[in-house]
Amino acid sequence: MGSTYGSNNSTSIENEKEVSVVWRDHEGGDCTREQLSRFLEGVSIPACYLTVGLMQGLSRPLLNVYPLALRATEAQQVTLPTLVMLPCTFKLFFGFWSDTMPVFGKRRKYYMGFGWILTSFSMLHLLFNYNLQLPPSNGSNGGEMMIEGAPSIQVLSLSFFLFGMGFWWADVMGDSLVAEKAKLEPLEQRGQLQTTCYACRFFGQMVAAPCSTVIYSNFENGPAIIVGLLAGIPLILMIPLVFFLRDDTPATILTIQEQCSQLWNNMCSRAVWQPMAFVYLFNLLQVTNGAWRQFLKTVYDFSAEELNELLTASYVLLYVGTLVYKYFMLKWSWRSVFIISIIMNGV
Repeated sequence: MGSTYGSNNSTSIENEKEVSVVWRDHEGGDCTREQLSRFLEGVSIPACYLTVGLMQGLSRPLLNVYPLALRATEAQQVTLPTLVMLPCTFKLFFGFWSDTMPVFGKRRKYYMGFGWILTSFSMLHLLFNYNLQLPPSNGSNGGEMMIEGAPSIQVLSLSFFLFGMGFWWADVMGDSLVAEKAKLEPLEQRGQLQTTCYACRFFGQMVAAPCSTVIYSNFENGPAIIVGLLAGIPLILMIPLVFFLRDDTPATILTIQEQCSQLWNNMCSRAVWQPMAFVYLFNLLQVTNGAWRQFLKTVYDFSAEELNELLTASYVLLYVGTLVYKYFMLKWSWRSVFIISIIMNGV
């Protein structure tokens, strides 16, 4: 930690002020730059998860209704959110890449920074090169008029694919750091770190989704405001914190073959493959109805705000479910958690 100076050493205090700002901690002592650096290091990983949640919470309501204003077909409406999630399937590749190809001896922090830069610049390109205003009808009827200079569905798809590629890449780096630090948790607290980080993500989704809905529904240039937030939040929040991220240089670098061997050994454990098989089958059976949003809009005359309220409600329940698991079900068997979740999902 940094040096602390008493009242009898005023000269040292003045010298310290010349190189760093003196901060006061909760006990009334002096907190130097190194202590501040440690604090920023401690919040950088939760901030990464929070930012991922904010990105998802802001973008999903936009993609839920904005394609309707651009007269997207049902297939295009389903494809756009899928493209944002598609890079999530590359997580294994991202992990292998960072493990086998460190940048300046660091396996995580520079890749995390690259991911957030890619996220921001994909949105900045969309913001500065296209007209993101809503049609005069505010999109409630599919947009009777097309706005000149509006992005095509193809451009929107590519922009949000790169957007998703960036924040999922950064998310993998955050997951890797959490997995490394979770090994240091006491046995009785095992799992607390990961659930806390995921609670940060779902909190970000829960807060950002209604904000995105309100902005989209009440401002003619609502999509431009949301895209501006998607571009600015990573640059303002995460890029500075990446520099404070602690990423120890690995003693040895495993080859891809060695990593695959370790992964296979882990997967051969029944404690791993059995619950993961249930999760895989559960997700596999979640079939999306591509025409559902169009049906709600044309048959029941749902507005953009009402469509996004359904999405916001799901994010709120997701966050509540995470808190319930963290504080009440963390030590339950996975079978009990799975059965209760299936029953609630069926209801």
